Amino acid sequence: VGFGGQAWFGTARVDDGSGNGTVTSLATKAWAVDAQAQGQLGKMPLGVFASYASSAASDAGEDPNVFNGGPRARKAFAISGELGVLPERGSVLLAYRHGDTGAASNHQDRALTVGGIYHLHQNVQFQVNYTFRSGDAFDPQPANGDQLLTAMLAAAF
Repeated sequence: VGFGGQAWFGTARVDDGSGNGTVTSLATKAWAVDAQAQGQLGKMPLGVFASYASSAASDAGEDPNVFNGGPRARKAFAISGELGVLPERGSVLLAYRHGDTGAASNHQDRALTVGGIYHLHQNVQFQVNYTFRSGDAFDPQPANGDQLLTAMLAAAF
């Protein structure tokens, strides 16, 4: 079992990129907590992970929050699990996110992800995820759709 937390705060001054030497101040206001538990389901390894994060709205008259330019708090809760179904080779994944984009309207952002990981060799894995997004943040449906297929090949030493 593990727990964690993060906090972002302060102000950054950034050149606006116009070439005029204009400097803009940006606030960093956000926090997150997370937890994980690892064990076994029968003889199969199981990991369960949860997180919650929030970023304050950008208040009128203050430096804009780099994490959230919206008028409402931007926040999300996520829970996921990974179950090893092939001994030391493969696992299946399931995750759910319930979020709020911080926008004034059409702010509900939900996602369900299913996937799998296959270990090709020591420190080499192939992962495929398919995400179904829903909520009024996707109404009308964006030009790039409301579903996402991700394929990754990762290697480390």
